[in-house]
Amino acid sequence: MTLDEIETKLRRLGYGNIIRENSKNLSVLTDEHRVRTLEDITQHFSAQGAIYDPNKGPSSIGAVVLNDMTVRCRPANRQGKYSPGVQNEIVMYDEIKGITKNGAIKVRITDGTNVVLYKDVVDVLQVSKQFTDRKKADLILVLRNGDRIPLSIKQDNAEMWESADSYWAGKAKKLVDELEDTAEVEVTQEGRIFNIQPNIAVKATRAEKQDVIFGNDILNKGLVLVRTFKSKDFALTSNNDVLEIQVSKVIDKLNDVDDVYFIIRNDRSRKGSKIRPGIRVLAVDKTRVNGGTITVRR
Repeated sequence: MTLDEIETKLRRLGYGNIIRENSKNLSVLTDEHRVRTLEDITQHFSAQGAIYDPNKGPSSIGAVVLNDMTVRCRPANRQGKYSPGVQNEIVMYDEIKGITKNGAIKVRITDGTNVVLYKDVVDVLQVSKQFTDRKKADLILVLRNGDRIPLSIKQDNAEMWESADSYWAGKAKKLVDELEDTAEVEVTQEGRIFNIQPNIAVKATRAEKQDVIFGNDILNKGLVLVRTFKSKDFALTSNNDVLEIQVSKVIDKLNDVDDVYFIIRNDRSRKGSKIRPGIRVLAVDKTRVNGGTITVRR
């Protein structure tokens, strides 16, 4: 099918709000549940070989792939607010928000081993834009008694805990300067942009690990949840009072996570870096430390 044929069929199916991204991609704008919409579109185009790929495209909810073309889904009433794409936590937000409109529910979260149950959930708030004071919560469950449960949502393939340019820039700059002086790394300059070779990795201390994973609002108060959500991850029990949420991992204590490292690497977009323009630092999982990186002990 051509993109024109795909758009024509979508409009016949009732998806009237469509924009062309480019010659290979279009987006359906809707206020309905986005993941479920993509799953429905996949079903409608199954005879043409459509596949729903949750990792396709810039949005965390993925896209429908049809040959070399994609159909994406964006919230009609939030255009620009979550640019460049809908964040993963919106899938969970939509599910809980829609159900709590009908009254209080229990929310049961499990990764197959750990189970956490919250009773009398009456609302959910999206707070992922509130980054001040090292807050990590993306969502907050509101309980009937007024208690608030902060939840941080990470995608399955996310290996980065935070961009640590503010948190760790001072230490990173000092380390780069020292390793350049001893010729353990080479720092070159092109115009105003610096380049470092190789990358540098430093294992986070226990306190630093706690900071980058839990911030100051999650530990002993809420959870970090790992999952790239699909609609099938949410199931309402037959009596409609318990929402079961399947995740890949529930993290509520420091030992649930392997070592965390700070990686200092090149990024030409970081022109205002406090390390040096063009060089940044990230807090990442140990899996991101590869052979092209030197590991420095403190």
